[in-house]
Amino acid sequence: MIQINLLSGREGSPKKVPRESTAVTSFSAIEGESNAIMIVAAIVFIVGLVGVGIWGYMLHSRKEALSRDLSRKKQELRTYQGLIEQEKRFRARKEMLERKEQTIVQLKDRQSKPMKLLEEIYNRCPDTVWFESIVQKGMSVTIKGRAKNTEAANQFYQDLSQSPLIRGVEYPLLQKDEKYRIPNVVYFEMVLSINQSTNQSSKPGMGA
Repeated sequence: MIQINLLSGREGSPKKVPRESTAVTSFSAIEGESNAIMIVAAIVFIVGLVGVGIWGYMLHSRKEALSRDLSRKKQELRTYQGLIEQEKRFRARKEMLERKEQTIVQLKDRQSKPMKLLEEIYNRCPDTVWFESIVQKGMSVTIKGRAKNTEAANQFYQDLSQSPLIRGVEYPLLQKDEKYRIPNVVYFEMVLSINQSTNQSSKPGMGA
């Protein structure tokens, strides 16, 4: 009796995978990729957040440093301004004292200069010269007088011209005396310009 195995051909043929199992596998792969992307994105976000935090901290630290430096500069500026104002007050006071001292010196000089000038004229006057009048107007002094002769008047003129208290001497008039009519006696007029810058004392007399 011959038996035919109808199942032998089916046993050797490949088994087919159900479509439902393939779909599940594909979904799992997609889900895995999505999770990986999310993880990478989370890491990038965290790194970026940390970077922003560090950058913000650096900016904050820089801002605080600049604020401290600005406060220190303002304090130094206030200190310097106080010193400048104090120096200005000292300078103004010094200038005021200098002007006051200069005024006092000028007043003393004005008071003492006529006496010095009279002493200078007297010390440089020869014995052969006599004064009729000495008149001061401002910084000029007019001397009118008589001399024993022309040589005595000229000597007096030369002596006055060498005085440090006198800037210049004008000799406008020298003539024969008509008042007393004494032989050889001459009448003269001299105008002295006072030297403002000198404070020297008079020199010893120079007799003729």
